[in-house]
Amino acid sequence: MALGHIGIARSIANRTSERSEEAIQCNRFYEQARDEVLTAFPWPFATEYAELGLVEETPNNDWTYAYRYPSDCVFARRLVTVAGRRDGNPPPFKVGQDSQGKLIYTDEADAVLEYTVAVTDEGRFDALFSKALSFLLGHYIAMPLSRVSGERERCYQYFQEAISQSKATSLNEGQQTEPLESEFVRARE
Repeated sequence: MALGHIGIARSIANRTSERSEEAIQCNRFYEQARDEVLTAFPWPFATEYAELGLVEETPNNDWTYAYRYPSDCVFARRLVTVAGRRDGNPPPFKVGQDSQGKLIYTDEADAVLEYTVAVTDEGRFDALFSKALSFLLGHYIAMPLSRVSGERERCYQYFQEAISQSKATSLNEGQQTEPLESEFVRARE
């Protein structure tokens, strides 16, 4: 799909084993583009929750706890509290690292993280994700492969539109909670 977006009619049978210039360039940028699209939006097929493993209490003067960053995480979305989605002010956190890898610093005890998992199985990708990925990959491969001016920028613009479409579509899927009435509205009743 990415090759078609930049005006190249030749297709690739197997991106990882084929040795054509098109396959080499697609393979060169594929993982970067995939992970970038995964971080651009909280894709339902790539959303997971995990109880974080405590590494240290009072790791520094800024935070009360340090937890190990999940090894399959490409983007930490939010810390989940008992109130869940109704919590209008989820606890703050900061990503850092130690000699063993990434950490999540927070003041939240027994932290649970909502995050985007590194999905590598293309069979799990939904149609909108595949569309966004193809345009971002087209953006990356346009420079070395396309002779048409402006293809790189056009693909990036379409990638951004695909992300916007995904956001709008996700609002229609699932049951949304009713917004809580403010204290002032309840007092008038």
